[in-house]
Amino acid sequence: MEIEKLLSIIITTYNSEKTIKSCVESLYQQIDRRVEIILIDDGSTDETVNIVRKNFSDVKVYCQKNSGVGIARNKGISIASGKYVWFIDSDDSVPRNVIGQKFMKLFNLNYDLIIFGFFKKKNGKTIKVVNDKRYSFENNWHQNFENVFLNNALNPLWNKIYKREIIRKNNLKFNSFRSGEDAYFNYKLFLFTHKVLVVNKAIYNYNLFTESSYKKVWNRELHEDNLVRITNLYNLLHEFGINKSYVGRNEVIDTLLGEEINIFKKYGRSINFQIYKREMEKISDDYKIPFNIPKLNKSFLKEKIVCSDLLSYLFIKLSGGI
Repeated sequence: MEIEKLLSIIITTYNSEKTIKSCVESLYQQIDRRVEIILIDDGSTDETVNIVRKNFSDVKVYCQKNSGVGIARNKGISIASGKYVWFIDSDDSVPRNVIGQKFMKLFNLNYDLIIFGFFKKKNGKTIKVVNDKRYSFENNWHQNFENVFLNNALNPLWNKIYKREIIRKNNLKFNSFRSGEDAYFNYKLFLFTHKVLVVNKAIYNYNLFTESSYKKVWNRELHEDNLVRITNLYNLLHEFGINKSYVGRNEVIDTLLGEEINIFKKYGRSINFQIYKREMEKISDDYKIPFNIPKLNKSFLKEKIVCSDLLSYLFIKLSGGI
């Protein structure tokens, strides 16, 4: 008799041979028969799939032609049988002794969404990102949205566990954005969540490779994708009745910084300030979204840099943006 699955862990991969073994191993040593691991490989040309099949016989491995991470995640959702789904990136891992009896009991409490903290690893340093206390919301989490995400990460998937029924019932799917597809999915899903648990414990290792953002090529669709995503965030805040959003302002500032870096990727070493300023003039008016948000003291310097053509140009150039 097959045991009902409480949790489906979905890992999408593309040429992840350097990290996939440590990622899956961190999970594999902790799970029991109530947890399934689903790996969707998005057309890898390296040894990723062979490594998993050789070392982890119970992992369900599916391969598709290279179609993008969003399509891969949609496939994972269609295969999953667990009551909840957890999306994990192939270059990250889960700390020891996380997925134990106490952790599994959370899935019997019937929350729509579970949010938790994480360890952010960058340049050999580890920063713990976690809410100051545990929260449990029945029908009022919308009013506490700012408190939850002021100290935690809004956009990623990996610091959240989702009830699969919410995704299935509302036909929620990932889009084909090259950047920001995680956030877009969250903004849509949050509208359908009511009973939410926020755990004040870090249970994920997020490995931030600082060089990756500059090595990626220019994203032609970034501006249009960002506008769709930010507009959806604005609509979400409006639905939640949030008139002044610190979280929303932070997101707009981070998005603008991404746009500015993308200009450097477009022109490479041929860029100069005149070109940069001309490009910024094309996109700046589109971000005059009516967020009624006071200035944030803790991010004032970052905001000042991002909102100044000259300062942002010098900052990106000096930090290796080309």
